[in-house]
Amino acid sequence: TLFYSQGMTRAWRYARTRRLTHDIFLQVDEFGHASQNAVVADTAWTIAKTARKYRMGLVLVDQTMRPFLATDGGRQLHANAAAHFFFHMQDVEAQDVARAMSVITPRHQQFILDAEPGQCLGVIRKDVYEINVECHPLEASAFLNS
Repeated sequence: TLFYSQGMTRAWRYARTRRLTHDIFLQVDEFGHASQNAVVADTAWTIAKTARKYRMGLVLVDQTMRPFLATDGGRQLHANAAAHFFFHMQDVEAQDVARAMSVITPRHQQFILDAEPGQCLGVIRKDVYEINVECHPLEASAFLNS
């Protein structure tokens, strides 16, 4: 968790001191686990509250929502996120998501359970979308043989 805290702090310092000529995104993978540390969750919350002012997007990624829902900091970040995207999940995890988000219906929950590669459920504000994600041909060629 020290790595997450240091990395996020450096990225935040960069975002606040750079010239604001373009948008940037900070993507933090396996964040649910890291958010169980109060310092990391507080740092992410600070960034999330004011990131738009610095033309920065914060993308917190994890394979499950359980760690987010297990701490106050994680729940706060989850509740204030503008968008959520859920790819295929097991039944228990899909139930956790449905309990945490009132806009997710049983039909949406079933979509998460049945999702194939490239399909996800998107929740943007209070709107829910069943999405098919396709990579651009340049992305496909970049990952070919990787």
